[in-house]
Amino acid sequence: MTSNDMNLDFTHEVRQLTAEDGHLFNVDVFNIGDHCKGSIVLLQEIFGITENILHQAKSFCGRGYQVLVPHIFDRIQPHTIIDYENATAALETAQSIPIEQIRMDISSAVNSAKSKGPVSVVGFCWGGSLAFLSANWFEIDCAVAYYGSRIKRFLNREPGSEVLFHFGDQDPSITADDVKQIAETFPKLPIFIYPGSGHAFANQDRPSYVSNSANSAFERTVSFLDDHMALSDNESHED
Repeated sequence: MTSNDMNLDFTHEVRQLTAEDGHLFNVDVFNIGDHCKGSIVLLQEIFGITENILHQAKSFCGRGYQVLVPHIFDRIQPHTIIDYENATAALETAQSIPIEQIRMDISSAVNSAKSKGPVSVVGFCWGGSLAFLSANWFEIDCAVAYYGSRIKRFLNREPGSEVLFHFGDQDPSITADDVKQIAETFPKLPIFIYPGSGHAFANQDRPSYVSNSANSAFERTVSFLDDHMALSDNESHED
């Protein structure tokens, strides 16, 4: 763990969930038991369930959340992980899975997570775009999208809950004009832009990692989750 984490004990196990179409897939579950504030469904980059994604899950769990990480690439082959140097193959793998199948897998994870109370969806890269879509697809409490380059393709999808966006100002896949268009389409949604940071600035295992930006984004994300999920939890207990 890093300085982002608090000293909370948690368990880690791999479970299996069944999607609406009968597809059986793996999900990593990080659970902190009685300390749980709610659940995060954490969505992967185009490279699969990498060590970085599991690290992110542990960090959020350390801040008091159960975290579920669905293995979306199980639609292709269980435990598929692609090297960072092979981005073309990773992108082709992600694009080969029909969006409806992806939606069904995330839906199963969201429904499973609801047993712990409020639910958010957080995603990185490809998962960031899917986190944005999840706010449109599902009844969740909030979503967080880290540098989702495909969000600009789905600006006609009105999110049903608040979404927090993180973008680097040096990201070639998400231009300043793209970010401006997102801001103009959803003027009430919070957007943070990180100077001197490119794509995947929060991935500690890649050369693109920028520690100051990653830590700032993490703290802002936790604050956003705490605010929105606590509000939802309070509302759910009103008489």
